[in-house]
Amino acid sequence: MNLVELVCDLSEASNEVFRVAAIDHDSEHALQVLTALGAVCEGPRPDSITCRACDGDHSAAIEFDAQARSYTHFCPEAGWVPVSDSDLATLSFDPEWLVNCLFSALAITKPTRSRALIPGRVWRLGDISCGVTVFFARRVSSQKALDELASMLGSTHLAEKTLVITTSPQVPRHVQLAHGLAFVDLREIGLTVDHRLQVDRERLVSLGHAIPGRSNIAKRAIKTARKTRLEPARLDYRQADRLLVAEMHDMILAEKASNPTDAARSLARHAAGHGNEGSKVTRLVTRYREEHPSD
Repeated sequence: MNLVELVCDLSEASNEVFRVAAIDHDSEHALQVLTALGAVCEGPRPDSITCRACDGDHSAAIEFDAQARSYTHFCPEAGWVPVSDSDLATLSFDPEWLVNCLFSALAITKPTRSRALIPGRVWRLGDISCGVTVFFARRVSSQKALDELASMLGSTHLAEKTLVITTSPQVPRHVQLAHGLAFVDLREIGLTVDHRLQVDRERLVSLGHAIPGRSNIAKRAIKTARKTRLEPARLDYRQADRLLVAEMHDMILAEKASNPTDAARSLARHAAGHGNEGSKVTRLVTRYREEHPSD
């Protein structure tokens, strides 16, 4: 299993403690690597177990038999059933490990350590060399969590440009972003190098450059203040399209797309707005020509 995918899945799990016996075979090696790195450690003994001695699959409390010096559980049909050591073993994911890993991989210029802004969910990592402030957020897929994140960012002094690295799937595509702010999925920039989690800094810096700064947007808004009321929506689309245009450029450079139209067709379903796919392709190609007139 892909190490980055597994880290993201563990980061987003509703319960960070999981049973060793429930781990699928494909994940065993990746979990061994994460255990060696310190991302995963031994967890607490569970209090209950799903009975497999009958057809009921009921939950039963685990008890210690002092006479037999072993753990058991009671089943109404099968009586007292021994609990194996593998059923008692659990592992626990440490999100702080991931925060420290990102902090080191990004070569943060300041501060000297990360800071939790929402305990267990959001951390301020710091500034990177391209002048972007980076945060890390997990479990922010729900509207309530997103509102809490937006409120926190609104009360925090932010740089001209801000990137929020997240393990929450889909967030980068469906959130209406404030000026100077963008989400990036860890799955898009995470790399595995010598069984260690690294970050594609070139990709991250490219995304940072694509974010329009707050002051630039403000100046543009002043110049266009007398236009129709539809203009703010176009400005929002321009901002949301920036990351997609950057992806289009990367696809063309990597020869994954032969031209802007080909790249736009691959990404149009992610574009903001309620127009049909054809109109989104046209819009993305237009944005691409504006950003890369010489291509």
